[in-house]
Amino acid sequence: MSQKKTTAKTPLKSKIKTAKVKAPAGAELLLELSIEEIPSAYQQKLAQALADMIAEKITAHQIPLDEGQIACFSTPRRLIVAIQALPLKTPASTEEIKGPKQDAPAQAMEGFLRANNIELADCKLQSTPTGKDPQAQSYFYHKKIPAQNLQTLLPSWINEAISLLPQKVPSKTMRFTAGDFYFIRPLRAIMAYFNGKPLKGTFEQQGLKLTYRDVSRGNYLVNNDMFKASSLRDYQKLAKKSQIMIDADERKDTIHELAIRMQDEAFNSHHRLPEKLLKEVAGLCEYPHLLQGLFDKKFLELPVFLLESVLNYHQKHFLLKDKHGKALNQFLFVANGKRGGDGDQTIINGNERVLNARLEDA
Repeated sequence: MSQKKTTAKTPLKSKIKTAKVKAPAGAELLLELSIEEIPSAYQQKLAQALADMIAEKITAHQIPLDEGQIACFSTPRRLIVAIQALPLKTPASTEEIKGPKQDAPAQAMEGFLRANNIELADCKLQSTPTGKDPQAQSYFYHKKIPAQNLQTLLPSWINEAISLLPQKVPSKTMRFTAGDFYFIRPLRAIMAYFNGKPLKGTFEQQGLKLTYRDVSRGNYLVNNDMFKASSLRDYQKLAKKSQIMIDADERKDTIHELAIRMQDEAFNSHHRLPEKLLKEVAGLCEYPHLLQGLFDKKFLELPVFLLESVLNYHQKHFLLKDKHGKALNQFLFVANGKRGGDGDQTIINGNERVLNARLEDA
């Protein structure tokens, strides 16, 4: 499937849809990164890595999480992370900091006190026996860490996770700013909510500056509608209305179910589509819309393996076969979103033209 150039065009008129906010059982973090055309093979890996890094920061601050609280999704143009049932604050805690031994030089103790901005009276002696000195004792400082608002901590954790994504999921990166910020593809926007309210923050690094926003955008090939949703549940609903299906497995299953139905209605056949190709094509669209095209019958003289190579590998199309397994001069392909009017026929004509030209060169 062809990719759109990133050059900005005259924007369409936008309407912002807003979902009703429902009180969650605990606070929820909802994060969306808008990115241009993420390669299919990296989408879910990036979403998972992003979720893992943020979750690690949360658990490091004494907030336990289980898998059921964390969800991540991906499309070719966005990574989504939701972490639910969070407290509003980190718990107050105490950090034990080990200092010098009791018989250490005075300079060592002075340095320890100065580094922690404390006095000797703030320290306690504790037994630290070793094989050579079973009676050894060392000074310890028990630093009290007060509870902190999670909404003040989250932006720095999110920004660090974004910065580390290219390292966590190694891939070819590109520079798209005047500075030296490299990312897997151009990062265009960050939407973030916490506890039903927009999360304030700014990602700024090596020439790129993005202020967190409170809106997401619909399928860019179909409409330019923006929508607001402060929870994953509402986000999924409004995204689907804007022709975005955020679950990659749902997109894959939808493509397969539509293909089976179309084959059954037209040829009474039920040939399963290649699983690898299904998964890849699901990563090339945000809202799968299955269309059917034709190619010149003369190309049926080509070996079936060659036809499948051209259609599957090069064009990401699905070659159709009759109920006996014989190749037909028909194919299915996935468009990104549903168009009105003559939109579908225009897309079909374009794909037929490209495929026939490709088969001429086979």
